[in-house]
Amino acid sequence: MRVTIERMPVDTKLQLLCPLHPKRVEVFETIPSPNPVELRLPKPNTANNNNATAPSTRVAPNSAAKAKTPVEPLLKAFLRKLCKGAASGLSGWTEELLRDGVTAPNEANFMAMFTDIVNGDLTSHVMRVLRRSILFGISKPPNGIRPIAMGEVFVKVSCLLLLEKEKHLKSKASVGGFQHAFESDGCARIIHAVRALIRSNPSFVAVLYDCKNAFNTIRRGAIRQVIA
Repeated sequence: MRVTIERMPVDTKLQLLCPLHPKRVEVFETIPSPNPVELRLPKPNTANNNNATAPSTRVAPNSAAKAKTPVEPLLKAFLRKLCKGAASGLSGWTEELLRDGVTAPNEANFMAMFTDIVNGDLTSHVMRVLRRSILFGISKPPNGIRPIAMGEVFVKVSCLLLLEKEKHLKSKASVGGFQHAFESDGCARIIHAVRALIRSNPSFVAVLYDCKNAFNTIRRGAIRQVIA
C-alpha cells in the first residue's frame, strides 16, 4: 500500500497513516486536564530535601565572594548539571545554549515558558512543534535498524523541572518496586537482585526475553490507567 501525504492537512495525514500501523492505532478524543502545576527550582545543595523551594537566585557563600562573584540564577545552575553534549532537536537549542541564555533578568520568563509547556497552556500548533523530533536510524545487528529520535530540549527541561518539584512521581509508590529508572546504577541493581535470587533458590530458572518493538505495541489506554 502506498500513500502520498504531501500537502495535506495534518488530520488527513494521520487518518491515511492509521491503516499502515502494524498493530493498532488508539486515539483519545478527550483527555482530562490535570490540575495546573507551578514549577519551582530546588535550593542548591538540598538534594535530600524533597519539599525545598527557593527564590530565583543563589547567594554567594560570603560577603567577599559576593562582591567579586556575580549571583548566578538557580535555573542556570540547574541547567549546568544537564549539559552533557547531547544533540539538539529541530530547533537547534541544546542544554548548553539554554544555560548560556539564562540570566537573572530573564529567568522568570524561561520558568514561565517551562510551566506553560508542562501545563499544556500553548496553542495546538506550538505543542505539535515541540513534540517533533529528528529521526534517524543506526545499524542494529544483525541486519536491523534502530530508530533514534532527538526531541526538543524545552520539553526535556520542562519534564525534569516537574520531576524536581513532584518528587513523589519517582517514588516506588508511583512507579512500582520493579522500576529502577530513577535510581543510580539501576541496571546493576537488577542484575545483582536476579543473581541473588537464583543463588538462594537453586531450583529457579531465569529466562531472558526481548519484545520486538515493545514500546510501540503497548496499549496507550493501559498506560493512562496506570498513571491516572
